[in-house]
Amino acid sequence: MEELWHKARTEPDAIRVQAQKAYLQYKKHSWKQAMAAALVVSGGALSFLLRLEEALRDLMEAVALATETKAYSQLAHARLRLGGIYAQLGEYSAAFDEFEACFEAANKDGSELYVAAALNNVGEIYRESGRYHDAIANYDRALAIARTAGHPGSLGIYIGNRGMSRHALGELDAAVKDYEEALAIHKNYGNYTGLLELECRRAELAEAQGDQFAAQAIFSEALAIAVDKGLGANECELLIGFGSFLVRQGRLTEAESRLRRAIDLGRDKRSWRHLSQALRALSDLAGAKADYRSALVRSRLAERLERRSFDARLEQRLSAMKIRNDLSWAEREASHARNETVRHKQRAQEMERSYELLRLVTRLGRAVTSELELQAACTELYDGVRSFVDAPGFFLALWDDERKALRFALNKGLSASPATEPSALCLRCFKEGRELVLQGRRGAGKGDEARSEVFLPVVFASDILGVMAVQSPREDAYDEASLAALRVLCSFIAVAIKNARRMEEANTAKEAEIYRLKNVELKAKGAELEKALAEVRSYAKREKEYKDMILAWNKRLEEQVLRRTRELEKLAISDGLTGLYNRRHSFALLEREMKTAQRYGRELCVIMIDVDDFKRINDERGHRSGDAVLAEIARTIRLHLRASDIAGRYGGEEFLVVLPETPLEGALILAERIRIAVTATSAFEAMGIAMTLSCGIAAYKGTMDTMELLELADTRLYKAKETGKNRVVTD
Repeated sequence: MEELWHKARTEPDAIRVQAQKAYLQYKKHSWKQAMAAALVVSGGALSFLLRLEEALRDLMEAVALATETKAYSQLAHARLRLGGIYAQLGEYSAAFDEFEACFEAANKDGSELYVAAALNNVGEIYRESGRYHDAIANYDRALAIARTAGHPGSLGIYIGNRGMSRHALGELDAAVKDYEEALAIHKNYGNYTGLLELECRRAELAEAQGDQFAAQAIFSEALAIAVDKGLGANECELLIGFGSFLVRQGRLTEAESRLRRAIDLGRDKRSWRHLSQALRALSDLAGAKADYRSALVRSRLAERLERRSFDARLEQRLSAMKIRNDLSWAEREASHARNETVRHKQRAQEMERSYELLRLVTRLGRAVTSELELQAACTELYDGVRSFVDAPGFFLALWDDERKALRFALNKGLSASPATEPSALCLRCFKEGRELVLQGRRGAGKGDEARSEVFLPVVFASDILGVMAVQSPREDAYDEASLAALRVLCSFIAVAIKNARRMEEANTAKEAEIYRLKNVELKAKGAELEKALAEVRSYAKREKEYKDMILAWNKRLEEQVLRRTRELEKLAISDGLTGLYNRRHSFALLEREMKTAQRYGRELCVIMIDVDDFKRINDERGHRSGDAVLAEIARTIRLHLRASDIAGRYGGEEFLVVLPETPLEGALILAERIRIAVTATSAFEAMGIAMTLSCGIAAYKGTMDTMELLELADTRLYKAKETGKNRVVTD
């Protein structure tokens, strides 16, 4: 690519073709860094051909690829060329932005060549704006870098530009020195384009110094070089300068011959600037001959060409602005899509975490409520809490009716000082019967500072049995999902406590009754014992019902999670307005069908559909009417498709239809049906509008990739647009 670039200025057409071929070859292998280098060469060659819109597109794509692969050398080169194009269009603000980006990329890569070139281009902008001192300062900086970094080939350009600025300031002796030094460098490196440009300036300077003979000699020698090297643009510029010089010298016949040759060259090159300059010089010549009619005609022709050149330049500037705006919009859309993907992923993760937490809580609830011994239930609870909540500190304090105080039933991870008596916060939670959540609080927890604490009352029915608490050294350790799980566990431990206490009471009563039966009335109290056992069985039955209720609740939650997951999946692949697949999912399905068609040798067609004059609907009736039109057209498309066919919204008012196992003739029939159905849609008649479609059809060939197939269909779609709209094009 480096070798091609050095020929881009002298052979732009051939170099552009070679660079494009290289780009396509690299694209097959997904060599993005090499693709960026090829696009830089192609964009530079297009800029030399004055095809600025195409050049901008190539260079912007090169910037995207170089940024993605962190190829800072290619990025600096692309930014440099973009800045040059914007400067050429008069978009100086955009040009300075690109040069600043070039400096940044070049500094990361250590590419001092691009830093020097960017400084030279900044100097050129200052020179064009008449700020010659600022221009000279930038040229000097560029020269210092080029000399230090060892880039002698660039010195001639920078020194010559500095000489032109000094020439404009009237520093003629300094300008002569710069011109002579730059000319020697250009001759040494064979840069005849730069050499001839400086020769033209040197001739003007010689004329300004009054040395007419030297000026004529310089023009003659330079013209001989331009003709010998086949440099038509330079020859044309020299002929205009020489002709103007001869007019000022009164040598009108020679001048007219030179200027007419310049007009012929300008017409061949389609250079409106050179043509207008030559016509201005001929107008001056006619004025010198007192042929004022010819002078006026030539002056008006020159004005017309200048206006045409101005219009073309304005069109190029507008195109450049559109390309930049389109790129900015595309970047915003891509960023929005990435953010949406991240949000959907986070929601899915939250749902999955909630589901896993629910399963764990349910399993722990079964284990805790099945324990009839309080200490075993508390230990089971602590082990379970630690598995899904950050709780190095944990305790359970129960109310003791005899002592009229809270006492610890389980104390894990707390230091010795608060282990004897529950804290004031624990007592407050018990008395008020509400949970306390303290995030960022400083306290004690296993020798460390507990920055997060949660106190929850253990309640059975309306009876407060005690307090469960967890502590963590992390700030904001407990989110809403963790708190919800801890609340459910509190209800489970309440059941376990009631079970244990009832079992203790039942055992105590049972032992007393057995003692009395053994000693006094064994037979009389047997029935009462049976009654007590029946009550125990009844309670066990109620406990089973409670467990069944928890299982049913768990099942409902699982169904809700599954339904929500399916809704999120549908949102991720569908277009919200039309209900069709979105662009990204349509591309994925198309790639799948192309692989299937290639593997089994089956036919495949795609239809690109565009709504004719849709902008008129939005402008005249508003975007709500436009949305209604798109939704109705999407409905009409779905009605005509098979179950195996795929329809998606490609973007804006464009739709993409993928037809597996369908030949081109079948696709044409389907497209015509859709087109006719849309034209005859009663909903549009009710709205008082007539809607038509333009369609482009492409059949898949085994060597195509996705973009080639879509580009072929898109090309035929635009052919349908250009040939009158409301039609289907297949070739």
